[in-house]
Amino acid sequence: MFFHEAKEEAVKQGVKDIGAAFLRLETFRDFDNLEADFGFFTDRPMRANGPFHAGSLPAADYLQASWHGPYDRLRDVHVIAIQWANYMKYTIDSTRDEKGLHFGCLLNIFKVCDLTEPDSSKWETDILFRLRRRQRGEAPAPFVHSLPPPVPVESA
Repeated sequence: MFFHEAKEEAVKQGVKDIGAAFLRLETFRDFDNLEADFGFFTDRPMRANGPFHAGSLPAADYLQASWHGPYDRLRDVHVIAIQWANYMKYTIDSTRDEKGLHFGCLLNIFKVCDLTEPDSSKWETDILFRLRRRQRGEAPAPFVHSLPPPVPVESA
């Protein structure tokens, strides 16, 4: 909603845009009800101004998956990455409560997207899940939180 305004604010502050746009999912209830932040990578932190919040992404170990193509299969990429993490005995930093599924940090980074490329077959998205650090001797905790059923994809 404020993406172009945020970029204009960066220019006013003399901050350089050095990377792709991203969406950071905070709380996930279903596909129509989620809390997320958006942003873009910069060469240095910005000052908060107006409706914008300056911030930084947490340093940690992340699991990364890459997807080339339209967004209608992005959910499947998330599920495959989660299944792979479970297989490898990695613990995704997440919790669930009555408000939904909360991620320590789950990023969708839109390296090539509809902001710059109209052909969805050329879109590139990286998905990153922050991994929880385990204490020495602690068993891995598989990701068992259920995701909503997939959204039906209409065939052309």
